[in-house]
Amino acid sequence: AYSTDIGPSLAAFWEHRNLMGQHEQLRASATGSLLQQTGELSFRKPAFLRADQDLLADVKGGMEDTDAYKRQWVDSLFALERPFLDNWKGSAGVSFAYEIVDEYADKGDGNGNFELFGLPLSASRDTTDDPLDPHSGSRLQLSLTPSTGTGSKSLLFVTAIAAGSAYYAIDKDERFVLAGRARLGSIVGEKSAALPASRRFYAGGGGSIRGYEYQLVGPLDNDEDPFGGTSLLEMGGELRVRVTEEIGVVPFVDGGTVYEDPFPNGKETLRWAAGLGLRYFTGFGPIRLDVAFPLNPRDGVD
Repeated sequence: AYSTDIGPSLAAFWEHRNLMGQHEQLRASATGSLLQQTGELSFRKPAFLRADQDLLADVKGGMEDTDAYKRQWVDSLFALERPFLDNWKGSAGVSFAYEIVDEYADKGDGNGNFELFGLPLSASRDTTDDPLDPHSGSRLQLSLTPSTGTGSKSLLFVTAIAAGSAYYAIDKDERFVLAGRARLGSIVGEKSAALPASRRFYAGGGGSIRGYEYQLVGPLDNDEDPFGGTSLLEMGGELRVRVTEEIGVVPFVDGGTVYEDPFPNGKETLRWAAGLGLRYFTGFGPIRLDVAFPLNPRDGVD
């Protein structure tokens, strides 16, 4: 992949889907860019203790150097996952992370060494017709993670995130598809400045608000370094038009911001961007190229 704000990046993985003859999945992956280099090892064992329950284990770590902070970290998770109701899955587990964080923003105190213990809870629902190129249905992801931290300082906070997307084909042949998405987040228990810089919310860049630089939507310090916040609002809408069997175009609008308070307070301006995307449909999924421009940028920053 390539992005004008973070440069080139590469992702690779290897996966075994029947490791010990009982459909166990083992996946090793690595990603690399100018900002981040990570490695991850994940394991899933189905029918753990009961027929409809999976055991999940995950370890990842790496190095990251953005305009907001520099960190080295390792993160681990052990959880149980099972289905409930129609099309829903839920999981509960324990997590541990060790981070060495150096914050660049001058008004924050998110530096130091941190040991973070969490109890992540999540629920998800997926009714889409295709995992890579949906034409109908919706997705919803909910997560709630109480966390406590030791090390350079004692911390106690709760992170809540709700994200969803929906897809609707206008015509019978599914050549015109409306797609919308939204993401809300809140961190309660600690002020923004007290949290490790890597645990705050940031917005801007691909996958967030296209047309703005990576992490540069939301609060900044006096040197215009990203400070992050404890609440997040992102949204987007697009019209996916399939021009031929292989080519599609996608006009889109993205918007959102980050707030220093746990709930949106109106102190930060919602930033909007618009753009046009090109899609090339392969046998496994679309290849994307997006070009976006900010509609209400800050002077000299975005």
